[in-house]
Amino acid sequence: MKENILTVLVPAYNSLDGVTRIVDSIKSRKNVGLIVSDDSSDFSVAEDIKAYVTNFKRSDYSYIKHESSGNAVDNWNSLLSSVESKFFVLVHHDETFSNTLFIDEIEKCQEFLELMVLPVKIEYPNGVFRNVKSIAQSMLIKLLKNRSPTLNFIGGPTALLIIKSSNVPNFNRDLVYYVDVDWYVKVFSNVTYKNIKFFSKTTVVSTITNFSITKKIFPLMKETILSDLSILKKHYPGNVFLKWSMEGEIFKVVYKLILAPSFASFYFRKIKSFLLG
Repeated sequence: MKENILTVLVPAYNSLDGVTRIVDSIKSRKNVGLIVSDDSSDFSVAEDIKAYVTNFKRSDYSYIKHESSGNAVDNWNSLLSSVESKFFVLVHHDETFSNTLFIDEIEKCQEFLELMVLPVKIEYPNGVFRNVKSIAQSMLIKLLKNRSPTLNFIGGPTALLIIKSSNVPNFNRDLVYYVDVDWYVKVFSNVTYKNIKFFSKTTVVSTITNFSITKKIFPLMKETILSDLSILKKHYPGNVFLKWSMEGEIFKVVYKLILAPSFASFYFRKIKSFLLG
């Protein structure tokens, strides 16, 4: 049996609709496998997700009922340990792909490709959206990939990264707010820049919902960030982003300038609301 070019890893949590959206975007591709590791606390939702995945009757589609530890990151790391294909991508239930053109590109570039970066459209409940394009990602990654464990230098969630399976660092389960960015630093530390492909013809659509992790930690955001920073200081001693420094402040300004165009619709809505009273 021919090895799949890609495995889509889905850490499910109480959302059949989220799993369905992800699978709908990739199910036409016979060279793409799927592993759903389900942390759902709702038994009926878990049963629905299991039935949905197993009904495809594909040997490369797997459903795993993960024994929850109370820490979602353990489920993510469990999925990472299951990868067997040449490339993988970790997709949460509030993300999906606009098309599958990126899979064709992976096949064409697989001999040299270590990492593919996809652009993202982030949709908010109030109708505002942000587009982080490949050119901005390229600049941010060049500038910050070896420097910052606190600034999201890919501009979005884990689904933006298609990663060669020989590069599978674990997430730090002690982190919450900065858990993704810390993981990005680890991923990019093992990659040669010339073997990164920025592919603009497929967009990851990320929807901010009440089930999003950021929404859940919002009431304790300040305490969560302070705890994460304390942990990061031990892993990145002397890092300019974990203490006040002129160098760090300059990088933060440049970071905001590069991302500013992605907030255009947000600012437009604010100005329109102000002018209309």
